[in-house]
Amino acid sequence: MLSVVGVITAIFYFCMFELSGIALIRHSFRYKNAPFLVSFSIPNCLTLGQMISSAFWAISHFSKYVKRGAIHIDSVCDVESVKHVAFVNPDGEYVVVLVNAGGATEISLEVKGRYAHIPVSESSMMTLIF
Repeated sequence: MLSVVGVITAIFYFCMFELSGIALIRHSFRYKNAPFLVSFSIPNCLTLGQMISSAFWAISHFSKYVKRGAIHIDSVCDVESVKHVAFVNPDGEYVVVLVNAGGATEISLEVKGRYAHIPVSESSMMTLIF
């Protein structure tokens, strides 16, 4: 069972709180990169805002499809600007997460002897499941 301190610690790591424009917590990264942003207004506590950042959606590519017990496997991509990581889930399903920080392109991907040519949009992240 989680303790109150454990729950608060988890909230602090996954949320960045802002109180009337002053960040309460700051890590070595910018607070805007936190998965959740929560802000409070001191004058009237009825103002409570929350926003899901792009980091939340990036984490979801892994948390939705890479299952507990998955094993990291090698993958090869012919385009250096496209970062990739592959896993095999306990049920035998393969999951590949691609991140393209560059322009739109088509890549050749090899995972465990399987090959695919995949069009990738510019500045995008995608998950392949097979």
